[in-house]
Amino acid sequence: MEWFNQPWGIQAGFGLAFLLIVVAFFYIRSQHIRIKKLQAEVESWLVDPLTGLLSRRRAMDIYYWLFDQVYAALYKIDEDRRDDDAAWKNLAVIMFDLDHSRKILEIHGQATAESVAVKFGELLKREIRNADLAGRYGDDEFIVLLATNLAGAKAFSTRVRLNFKKLRFENKKKPFSATVSCGLTVIDSDSDRDTFVERAISALKVAKSSGRDCVAIWGRERTEIIK
Repeated sequence: MEWFNQPWGIQAGFGLAFLLIVVAFFYIRSQHIRIKKLQAEVESWLVDPLTGLLSRRRAMDIYYWLFDQVYAALYKIDEDRRDDDAAWKNLAVIMFDLDHSRKILEIHGQATAESVAVKFGELLKREIRNADLAGRYGDDEFIVLLATNLAGAKAFSTRVRLNFKKLRFENKKKPFSATVSCGLTVIDSDSDRDTFVERAISALKVAKSSGRDCVAIWGRERTEIIK
């Protein structure tokens, strides 16, 4: 039986049902798009989209929590707050900065400059242990949190610097290498949340002003340079 021969009420009912289905479809679709956007926002809050490392916000949130835990375990007088079995019995903060990033961008272009950051991120992922953390702190800066002492932080920083220097990048069949500068510090009884990171940043500035491609270790009297 043809549609136009159906009673008006049935036609209206089917028409209304069809309209509701269409409205529901577009509503669900819009909600799905909204959820996707929210997921992307959450993902960007947690993970740096270029390198896949932790975002700066997430890395710093974890850092603040870790600092409080390690400092309490090491230096709080209250024995009830100590945890002799804690995995993080030491804490080192290491700041890396890719050298000559602006020059690489100007000579080789945006895509190649980004590939340098990506490769460095991949290197950090390979070098850190399961207990360690790495995040992208800025466009060309990276932060690493290590559960280790000064000797371990020195060894890690030097290994990362030298291994990164071995990598080759290519743009228009013109291979080139890149270097990284590093500043590090380890926790002590005089540390607090903010000054601890500031010490690593201060050491990094010394590394950058000392010819780059080196590791600078913050010290109360002087900053040690390792090349």
